[in-house]
Amino acid sequence: MIEVFNIIYFLFIFLLFSQFGLLQIENNSKIKLNFFDINQLSFYFLISLNFIFLSSIFNFDKNFFFYFLLVFSLFSILNFLIKKKNKFIISINKPLILLFLIIFLLLSFQISHDLFFSHDVRLYWFEKVLLFYNDMFVTDDQTIKPEYPHFGTYLWSFFWINSPLDIEYFGRLSYLFIYLISIFYIFEKINFRSIFIKFYLILVVLFLTFQVKYFDGRQDILIFAFNLLIFGYLYEIINCKSKDKKNFVSLYLLINLIIWTKTDGLLYILVYGIIFAIFLKGKSKYFSISVLIVILFFKLFFYYYYNLSTNPSKQMFDENTLNILLNIDFFYRTYEIFFWFILNIIRNPLLLLSMLVLIFIFYSNKKTFIQFSYLYLIFVLLVLGIYLTFLPTKYDFPFAMIGSFDRVIQQFSGIFLIPVLKFFENKKII
Repeated sequence: MIEVFNIIYFLFIFLLFSQFGLLQIENNSKIKLNFFDINQLSFYFLISLNFIFLSSIFNFDKNFFFYFLLVFSLFSILNFLIKKKNKFIISINKPLILLFLIIFLLLSFQISHDLFFSHDVRLYWFEKVLLFYNDMFVTDDQTIKPEYPHFGTYLWSFFWINSPLDIEYFGRLSYLFIYLISIFYIFEKINFRSIFIKFYLILVVLFLTFQVKYFDGRQDILIFAFNLLIFGYLYEIINCKSKDKKNFVSLYLLINLIIWTKTDGLLYILVYGIIFAIFLKGKSKYFSISVLIVILFFKLFFYYYYNLSTNPSKQMFDENTLNILLNIDFFYRTYEIFFWFILNIIRNPLLLLSMLVLIFIFYSNKKTFIQFSYLYLIFVLLVLGIYLTFLPTKYDFPFAMIGSFDRVIQQFSGIFLIPVLKFFENKKII
């Protein structure tokens, strides 16, 4: 029972750290309190996550910074309520709140009853969590993979150390909250005929994507959620021609978190930079590309300043990588890479079903299909990047793909979710 209250406590904390998402100012004489506006919630929670990231690189005290965010969140709400003299219109999406709360609680219970750590978590990720849990800094990292980015493990330790109960899995509940926010956010892009259809499809996507093992501390579920949010914001900017600065800021915040969560983030920042260069127009193109360059150089500066390794993975690459590339059997490695890639696409139900529906969309409604050309380019660039990454690896071949391709594909498996849902929306099926 105590653990149940602790789970509820963390749900409240996560919502509180998204405090601005609870308030929405309308352009009229009254103020509208829109509780659980998922668009606002996702945006301001991203800001909180980036504040926590700043805490990690400046080595702030975790307890102090936690209470700073907590007090700041409460003060923001109270300050808003005190200063506004107009009457309030209270808007509460009760069904959406109820569904989110029930799902969070049920999945939290499931995570709490399966505390098994996978091989990578035991050897790599949890050791980093213990590092931060014991108030050490990234420069004290003596783990097997000191070159691995640290944000996800810092986030884990941040909420663990601030838990009323000293149990590590409470830190991982932040992963679950981010995962659910990303899925609910995507479904806000669709106009459903019935809220019951919306809830049913949310449950279907959860059924296709949720596995307890993804929340054992692996960082891929965070990348999945960050990418899903990025696909949503790209839809607003490219398809809907939105000029809302929050969409652009959200993209920058997400890309920053990705490159500090896993080494795969280097590929994503390159791919999204290409997408910005091709599909954004005018000043927004050059400004967005400049921001990505600043984000990347800030990370490189941080690594050089603290004398950290900039090698994405010492297990896969070293000074002999070029010699390996010159002496490998290209045909054999190419065949193995694409064999395991296709096999793991088949094993990923969300991506497989999305691609099958896309084939149907292509033959039945090419106009809808073409609208999402930027997503197809992202997919092609990611496939090419994965191929070029694994081609010269010094890691045991083909074991490198057997042990990691399922997680690599999981990271962007929601890429075609919006075009599939928009197609059904246009056909008035949903």
